[in-house]
Amino acid sequence: MRRRQFIGLIGGAAAWPLAARGQQKARYPTIVLVGAGLTIGEETRRAFEAACSEFGWVEGRNIHIVYRWAEPSQMRAVVAELVSSAPVLIVALGTSVLNAVREATNSIPVVFVGISDPEGVGIVANLARPGGNMTGLANFEPSMGREMAADA
Repeated sequence: MRRRQFIGLIGGAAAWPLAARGQQKARYPTIVLVGAGLTIGEETRRAFEAACSEFGWVEGRNIHIVYRWAEPSQMRAVVAELVSSAPVLIVALGTSVLNAVREATNSIPVVFVGISDPEGVGIVANLARPGGNMTGLANFEPSMGREMAADA
């Protein structure tokens, strides 16, 4: 009888680590949204998560989104920390953020928003074919100015 108890104990112990591994938290790709200032607005957060969900990316289900805001004086340190966590994408809001990101990485894909003249300041070769690891949206496109002037 002792032999059966011993075999049962060993068999149960061998299966236990497999069950424990099944309980580990899943690791999802991380997207970082970083901006300058004190905090992110709730509307921005909701809009970003809604846009992600349109493409099937849902926070906590298949991606992890990190929101970080920092004062310009601390931006380099914050961006360095974020880059060291190896996100799959960085969304940079504003010129001061983008400059810190440019210094910190040339391999992580970066989408910028709110940059006045990305071609003029040398962030991208041109918006149609940006090259490198950066692409994004200018907050003013010269052709928009011509269209607006024509409407006036």
